[in-house]
Amino acid sequence: LIFLLALGCVFLSGYLPAASSESGGSCSCSSAPTSALISGAVDDCCCSVEVVDDVNSQIRPILSELVKTTYFRHYKLNLWRKCKIFPEDGQCMFRTCAVEECEEAEWKQIWEDEETKEEPEFSRVNSFIEQDARHTWTDGGDPWTNDMCTDEHDFHYIDLHRNPERFTGYSGPTATRIWAAIYGENCFTSGETDPTSADICIEKRAFYRLISGLHTSITVHLAYDFLLDADKGIWGPNPDLFHARVGHFPQRLKNMYFTYLFLLRATQKISPLLLDWDYHTPTAGEATKVHELIENMSKTITLTCPATFDETVMFKGPDSDALKKQFKARFRNISEVLDCVTCEKCRLWGKLQINGLGTALKILFELSESDLERAGPRMALQRTEIVALINTLNRLSESVQWSHEMHLMRLQKLQQEATEKAKQNEKRTQAAGSRDTSENSSSVPVGQEKTKEKTANYFLAF
Repeated sequence: LIFLLALGCVFLSGYLPAASSESGGSCSCSSAPTSALISGAVDDCCCSVEVVDDVNSQIRPILSELVKTTYFRHYKLNLWRKCKIFPEDGQCMFRTCAVEECEEAEWKQIWEDEETKEEPEFSRVNSFIEQDARHTWTDGGDPWTNDMCTDEHDFHYIDLHRNPERFTGYSGPTATRIWAAIYGENCFTSGETDPTSADICIEKRAFYRLISGLHTSITVHLAYDFLLDADKGIWGPNPDLFHARVGHFPQRLKNMYFTYLFLLRATQKISPLLLDWDYHTPTAGEATKVHELIENMSKTITLTCPATFDETVMFKGPDSDALKKQFKARFRNISEVLDCVTCEKCRLWGKLQINGLGTALKILFELSESDLERAGPRMALQRTEIVALINTLNRLSESVQWSHEMHLMRLQKLQQEATEKAKQNEKRTQAAGSRDTSENSSSVPVGQEKTKEKTANYFLAF
């Protein structure tokens, strides 16, 4: 596998220093007020950070509702494909990593009162789903990942809302080697230490930005839904972790914005297909609701920023066909790397989001508008790809919003600390002033000079 190139590629803790580059297309959007976190153009895209924030603020509520529907909250995948890359070294032993698979008698009982039953402890993965929700998972097209290349009986149906992406404690060498192998797939030629350099073709820059952007987004989610108190089971944002891993690195955030715009462009391109899609589920009236949400989202994207990412500038050279095949092969290799993630919940969300990116690549570089019209919805894409695309776009949308929230949380925390420190300094100054006044207005009895000196030194120590 090409991933072995990882051993010879330079990567720094999963991220490489990024250099700015020229935008690949001649497209632009109007600018909005400057962001407090980052600002300016998103490299290799048609929009600025400010415009993305504006667009996201409008489609965020739509996506949030969309992924809660029966159709988009259920995902089909083979969660336990055998790892072919690394030696077998067991599974993550944290409860937060665990998959809880139910027997038939158990899941039938649970689904009967789904609305009132509490989630399992730490939201463990539950690989069961309503039987009626499993229909219309038809095959179609040629996926960019290996997850669809498996026997039907190997698939599992997951309710994503019962298994949120959050901090699990999964770390150490087994986690590090995963990202090393994933970034290793970016090494198209030896000696390239900066995959975002303007000297490198846009296809290779885009590949790196997509992976780095996804990595950043995942980190944002782990920081936002962090286990703050294991004993009490308290989860919440960790602004300091966010700053240390993401907020302190503007280019990582820019790469996340790039990935967001890439997914947004793919969704925009297949809007007619999405509006013609069959969203039938056992939930009465839900198909109509989904169509309305899709229509609102499509209109919002077009009106607020019609130009997001210009895919027409890619794969245009004499070696474009060979480069596209290499691009696709490397992306499929990444999907195989994820089979070796020993944290099952991490594997679930990693596979879903890689499939979402793969679907976006397929839409932008393999399916033309005429192809979509001739083939029809069912032949062009699979339901699994549509579900993965929308959920991945939602994850990036959350990351954009949560990044600003945690940035503000940290600024508020720093301000509070500075205010408290100023109050303490003021108290010490007042205390020192009182001593000086006392010393000038009264004499010190003989034998107490040393005691007075010790007291003064004690206050000065603070």
